[in-house]
Amino acid sequence: MATPVKVYGPAMSTAVSRVLASLIEKDIQFQLIPVNMSKGEHKNPNFLKIQLAFAPRMKLKQDEGVIKQNQEKLAKVLDVYDKRLAENRFLAGDEFSLADLSHLPNTHYLVSADSDTAALFTSRNNVSRWWTEISTRESWKKVVDLHGTA
Repeated sequence: MATPVKVYGPAMSTAVSRVLASLIEKDIQFQLIPVNMSKGEHKNPNFLKIQLAFAPRMKLKQDEGVIKQNQEKLAKVLDVYDKRLAENRFLAGDEFSLADLSHLPNTHYLVSADSDTAALFTSRNNVSRWWTEISTRESWKKVVDLHGTA
């Protein structure tokens, strides 16, 4: 039996979630080693306050103007995705790939953030279909379950 891959970090981290989803997709054994990132020096409040997913959890004041600007930018990107997804089941073709997997962590937080942000995804038929399909994959459900244990 192979030694499990050690994954350091909180399961709720988008980067860690992406790694976990990849490992689970490929049925690779891993050991999640929790790291309390909230005690690290990498937490810069000036950066976090514009992060829609993390600012409320960190009780930081959010810059609503910056959030609105970024929501408008995201809407334009999702319009492009919607057209692409009208022609393909997934972003890079008709099979699930890293292009789709890499969107899971951040989109999960955005869709969970608030109804206005969620509507950016759900109001576009093809994006909504795609998000439902990739976010209900067994590998992603297992990663989301790990979020509750971190």
